[in-house]
Amino acid sequence: MRKKGLVCSLAVIAFLVTNGLAQDTRFHQYTRQYMNPANPAVPVAAGYFGGSGDEYLCAGAFLPDGTALLGGNAYGPAFEPAGTRISVIGTDRPAPDFTMPRSGRNNAIQPPNWTHTAGAGFIVRLAPGYSSVQQVVRFPWSAGTITDMTAAQDGSVYVAGIAGENFASLTDGRFVNEDGISDRGRVFLIRMRPDLQGILWGLLLADNTEQPPKIAELPDGRISLIGVHARYISPAGEILSSSPGSIHNSWAGVRSHHHHGYVAGAMNHTRTGYEPWRQPFLVFRDADNSNIAVFYKWNSRLVGMNWSRLVSDSEIRGAAFDIHGNPILYGWSDGGNSVLEWAPYDLKTSVYRAVEARTGRKTGLGFSTWGAGVGSFAHIIRLCFETGEPLAKSNFIGYLASRNAPSSTQIRTLAAAADNSVLLAGSSAFGLIETGSLKLNTLNHEADDYIGGTFVAVLNEAMTQIRFSSALPGAGKVPMVRYSRGRIGGIETSSARVGDKTMVMFVTGAEFNEKFAPRNNAQKDFGGGNIDGMYVILQMDTLPEGLTVPDSGKSALSASVTPTVGDGEALTGTFNVSRGMNRDHSLIILRDGAHKMWPAFYMAHPEGGAQVDAAGSGSYTLAASGDAVEMGDAPLNRQRILGGTPDGYQDVSVKITLTGANTARAEVTYGKHTAAVDGRISIRRSRPTGSGINFHGIFELKKGQLGLAADRSENDEIVYLEIWNPGRP
Repeated sequence: MRKKGLVCSLAVIAFLVTNGLAQDTRFHQYTRQYMNPANPAVPVAAGYFGGSGDEYLCAGAFLPDGTALLGGNAYGPAFEPAGTRISVIGTDRPAPDFTMPRSGRNNAIQPPNWTHTAGAGFIVRLAPGYSSVQQVVRFPWSAGTITDMTAAQDGSVYVAGIAGENFASLTDGRFVNEDGISDRGRVFLIRMRPDLQGILWGLLLADNTEQPPKIAELPDGRISLIGVHARYISPAGEILSSSPGSIHNSWAGVRSHHHHGYVAGAMNHTRTGYEPWRQPFLVFRDADNSNIAVFYKWNSRLVGMNWSRLVSDSEIRGAAFDIHGNPILYGWSDGGNSVLEWAPYDLKTSVYRAVEARTGRKTGLGFSTWGAGVGSFAHIIRLCFETGEPLAKSNFIGYLASRNAPSSTQIRTLAAAADNSVLLAGSSAFGLIETGSLKLNTLNHEADDYIGGTFVAVLNEAMTQIRFSSALPGAGKVPMVRYSRGRIGGIETSSARVGDKTMVMFVTGAEFNEKFAPRNNAQKDFGGGNIDGMYVILQMDTLPEGLTVPDSGKSALSASVTPTVGDGEALTGTFNVSRGMNRDHSLIILRDGAHKMWPAFYMAHPEGGAQVDAAGSGSYTLAASGDAVEMGDAPLNRQRILGGTPDGYQDVSVKITLTGANTARAEVTYGKHTAAVDGRISIRRSRPTGSGINFHGIFELKKGQLGLAADRSENDEIVYLEIWNPGRP
């Protein structure tokens, strides 16, 4: 009888699976895989903070003993969190009238951003263990808006923000004129006593207040203050240096606290010849605002060629700097065949392979975009600021439960923890991959709950583990992080080493949501009004790889594969090769066999016209000017790309003489040097479009033959010359 019942049960399961009513998709598989992290970031406290008015949290800090400070702003008209005694620093004035703006069809709240200075900043000290509030101090109404906060090694608390009309009632901070900076907006930096009962000094500085100022204490005790402009300031309040900057509007950009250099990027609308394409680009700049290097800015025709087809729209949408001053990028694509999956200077080397060669370790969570239609997919990429080499890479995306396909995720906040773990916040369609044993919500996909919306997550430095991931229902309501005019985040982060642990804090402004699950919360209930502050405090082990950037002793270029042509096809007939061929471009690649230099990608063209027989006879010439090297226009690129000099690149031409269906002789002229060499070719039909054929050839030369050797010791090092070009019937 039991056997018959088992057979019936198996038959029912088989029927459900066959008919699509029960599936085990990547959503279910990854949910199981990441349910219980091996090296978790454990939530030790999470909750709301606020009163009957409207307020939000925008900053956090940890004192050296682990005490947690929460910084925020009250809009008004009152700030009276239940059960807390509030002390006011400075001379107060009556609270302003405030009515929360609303708009849209759903009459949704629209909280003002950091430039609304009529409210009052406040700082909360949580008691040891984080389960109660120990102290709350408030600034006078209209003194200004807090935008960031950090705790120094000596326990002092630094607070930055936008000055309001009543700032003088907070402190007699002096305004400092700086050469080259003349913005009308005023930002402030104050240093408070460790007990928060007084201000040691205050500064007022000119800046563009469209950018919320952020601060960090450096190991040598200096304070870095970055708005649009960047300053280093001594613990005594002396400005040590100033670096003027400019506001990023259409570009997404960020400056480094370590060196005040920039990364900035976005996309350009182009045409590939087959379809439109959003072309991503990334620029490295030094503290003086001079371009250092450019990445990903591949010619649209190059990407659209049949050998590539990496035409998924892609864009740089956010960035941060890690603890070593290396940038972490958020790149967006609408599909899987994105240039962001490849090294930023090499369209033929997988970024994952390049990372492993450079660091000696794997990277990536294993999240793939196969099965994707159009969506929003997040690429998280760490690069070396000195060389542009990839150091880590992973996709962070959601997955559908109903069918085995990826789902959209957008990153709104990107940062690095004190151990170099990657901190993410954003929004996800169904379904976010959560660390279910740690999550801070009551959502349940088995009960048809929507697993998505606003989330926060922590990845390890190598981006091979999810240390924490949870939807935060109701969070992210107040703008507080700005990458560009259109890229604004509503969750801010902070992190510090406390003993042998790394502490992380996420803070935000949130509407009440019954699906949020507080933990060890200092305020037991939502305070009231439209929004309260919300905080999440995590504790995690400091992993060994977080202490230094791993170095395998190899360049990422070591991951470059030796070019091969593969097998051709049995084709017959005569084909025209001419400069006027429709839509297709030719390509000449010079690749360093010694793995020292980035490859040179020349956009080339046939000279004149010629006919070749597919059976292996005829000749033609490809040529390219020194101005046709892709991404060859920035100083670092010119130093790193094979053949580059401060003055640019040499012209190149290759006369191809077919000697058989699979062989050819190449006479290569590079600048004033000429060499002839035999090599392999393959001839294939043009795919996925076109009615002609494609020629692909590989020829091996020595650096000395082309004048590419830096000195005599490099004369015999190999250069691979690769050609791609089409022929039309």
